[in-house]
Amino acid sequence: MKKTKKETHTSLPDAHNEGIAHIKINKLTPINDRYLLNQLLDFVPEFVYFKDLDSRFIRLSTSLAKSFGLEDPGQMIGKTDYDFFSTEHATQAFEGEQEIIRTGRSLSIEERETRHGLPDRWVLTTKMPIYDEQGAIVGTFGISRDITDRKLAEDNLRLQANRLQNQIEEINILQEQLTDQATHDTLTGLFNRRKMDQVLSQQLSDCQRLKQTFCIVILDIDQFKRINDEYGHQIGDVFLKEYGKCILESTRADDFSCRLGGDEILMAFQKMTIDGAVKKADSIRQKLGAISVQREGQQISTTVSIGIASYPTNGNSINELIAQADEALYLAKEKGRNQVVMAS
Repeated sequence: MKKTKKETHTSLPDAHNEGIAHIKINKLTPINDRYLLNQLLDFVPEFVYFKDLDSRFIRLSTSLAKSFGLEDPGQMIGKTDYDFFSTEHATQAFEGEQEIIRTGRSLSIEERETRHGLPDRWVLTTKMPIYDEQGAIVGTFGISRDITDRKLAEDNLRLQANRLQNQIEEINILQEQLTDQATHDTLTGLFNRRKMDQVLSQQLSDCQRLKQTFCIVILDIDQFKRINDEYGHQIGDVFLKEYGKCILESTRADDFSCRLGGDEILMAFQKMTIDGAVKKADSIRQKLGAISVQREGQQISTTVSIGIASYPTNGNSINELIAQADEALYLAKEKGRNQVVMAS
């Protein structure tokens, strides 16, 4: 019997999956470069294209043609980006490709493509020079990947992040407003009594430690009840608002001013001599007395009376100093109002 030559083959066994058929290759079939290129251009999902020195298409992928609604890539051969994109985008592409031809340097960029009659799209593009066998540049090669979905997702995330940031800023503003409302009198803009309890004890303690004078000043609007009764509480509120503004403008950053209630306002001066506190209080008295409010063509003005007490002369605690300043204020009223009286 004639012996036949045993057929040889290469198999790729899978030791873990015996049910999978083995791949058998009888022989290697040579595949030419043109066939491989055609396969690449027919099936690659990215947009692949070759251009000549004038940036005209000479070969391109089917995917690129279909992205413009064309079934045959040959319909784009010999044409340029100006036939498919906006003038602005085509000009940018042309200039970039001519730069590659001049310098031999590759280019990678994320770009937004604006197309004729089609939605804009974002692509990640890489372009490089094509060389002939003698090493001369004869055109450009490019590959672009559609990243529109990614860019839209990024834009959406950025939009959400901006909205979140705006919401955080709004929350911070509301928190500041709530904090301000918790510590400030809304009418005068001065601190309120709650804040006074937090601040004055610490200021007095600092002055005691540094052996410095600490002064409590209390002012009261003269005949404020008459103003409210004759002209209405709205006019009284205007006076309080203007007085608060004047006091803030007339005091130092480390001075403390608050509305005790009604028409009484307290100020605290630290690191200031008694004479300095009296002069400061009298200056504020004069400024407040110069304020007038207009109502139906009538100019309305009033005056203030002020009482002052100081540490350590008039007391060693905030309550003692407030009580002494209040007595001095009462004495200023008794003496005819519109004056500053120092506690004895």
